[in-house]
Amino acid sequence: MGQNFMPWALILLLGFILTFHIQLFALFYSDRDFEDDIYCQSNVAVFFSNESSQLPRTEEDLFNAWISMPRQSGRIMSNRRIAKYYLSIGVAVHHFNPEDGKYGRTVVEQTLESLVNKTSTYEKLHNFIAVIISKQMTEQNESLLVRMILRKFLYEINIGFIHILLPPLSMGMNLLLPAMNCEFNMDGAVEHITTMETASGEKIWNVHPCIQLEFMLYVWPYAKSLSENYLHIDDSLEAVRNVIGSVREFIKIQKANSKNWGLLEFYNVQFLGNVMRSQDIVKFVEFFTRARLLNSTFEMTVDLYCRLVSQTSRLLRTPEVFQSVSLTRRQHKISGEGDGDAGETRFSAEDPPGIVLSNMNHVGIHIPSLAYGSKVGYFKALMPQVGDWIVIVFDGDVVLRRIRIRTGEKMPGILNHDSFSLVKGVLEASPKVLKLDASNNFVTCADFVKIGDVGNGIVEISNFTRLLWGRTTKCLKLTVTDVDGRDVIFHQIAVN
Repeated sequence: MGQNFMPWALILLLGFILTFHIQLFALFYSDRDFEDDIYCQSNVAVFFSNESSQLPRTEEDLFNAWISMPRQSGRIMSNRRIAKYYLSIGVAVHHFNPEDGKYGRTVVEQTLESLVNKTSTYEKLHNFIAVIISKQMTEQNESLLVRMILRKFLYEINIGFIHILLPPLSMGMNLLLPAMNCEFNMDGAVEHITTMETASGEKIWNVHPCIQLEFMLYVWPYAKSLSENYLHIDDSLEAVRNVIGSVREFIKIQKANSKNWGLLEFYNVQFLGNVMRSQDIVKFVEFFTRARLLNSTFEMTVDLYCRLVSQTSRLLRTPEVFQSVSLTRRQHKISGEGDGDAGETRFSAEDPPGIVLSNMNHVGIHIPSLAYGSKVGYFKALMPQVGDWIVIVFDGDVVLRRIRIRTGEKMPGILNHDSFSLVKGVLEASPKVLKLDASNNFVTCADFVKIGDVGNGIVEISNFTRLLWGRTTKCLKLTVTDVDGRDVIFHQIAVN
């Protein structure tokens, strides 16, 4: 009996797998054009109704032009200077509370300001930000939000770097969202915005996946027609470095390594910080809503999308390009209590993509990767010993121009004194990696050259022309050479 049962069980299992793959193939490679369906259902073409119009220049004229457009049909404010942009950055605005800015900047303002301040004028002319306003936002709050954007970012709107979109009120995902067990309020909106705590202890907005997918569907026809690539974030994040430059560099590295990418991640929280080709947005959204019928996790669904649909790689860029405008940090900024970091403001740096490895044990949530990058946080090593190390292995070959390292934290009321500082260490650079096993915290690099000494607070090294003679760097290694028996805080390793 058992012998006869096993072949039938195997046949049934293979049949189920084959049926699932056939359904996926039919979903994405049939003659059915999902793009046409969306256009017909939502009349999204009204987004482009003012495409050729010459926008006014003043804040008042722009605002009057905005409110003169029928809200139910959707609104758009943009000054498009070129036919095709390299990257569009969708900033989803779920809600807007003007009271957030009573004692400082609003959350939306902080998000946009971080993107604007870290983008060069050249990049502003060849890329754009699409502020996507939730159609569930009240008309009053929508007007206040647009007023704030015009007041703070009028120049960026006039040069075409910031676009503002309000989707048609008839546009939605009601046919797709029930597959994900979304809950709707009386107005038909998804009602899931809460807070959560990350593994590093950071409190962030936790927005239901349905909401993010809905915003991505809103922006898809617009982004597809105007840009090659699309990056999705919302107003819970702020940029810690040049976003557009980081995207260009990371894509360039993948091409150099002959990697066919389908999804690049610049922030490790579901849907946020994801870069994909603009034409693939709707494919991603529909796959996610249908695949979730299998009750798979977010990670499993994204992996399945990359393998079966786009047949490409999914890659995470570290250090991350964004950090959360967390509730804790917002409260600190309003009350003037600081940013919860170990001391002073962090250095601004390019921080080329790479991974951080160390043989030192960390204290609490202060893991080694927090030493590299411009995000809030730090690596706290438990009583390092002579010979202990921390290594940054870059994804590509890096030409070093300047490195700034700070260890320790400022003690309140004590001038010129850092606590938990590294007593002494040596910094070396290597042009090649012989062996790397990141999962086991193992790396071997060759031909190291000493480039400087580290210790007692802040160290800056910049004379690389003489030290390296134009040689590129693949590994950057800091080795402990003297200790005092205490824990050490590696506050930041900033690389340009």
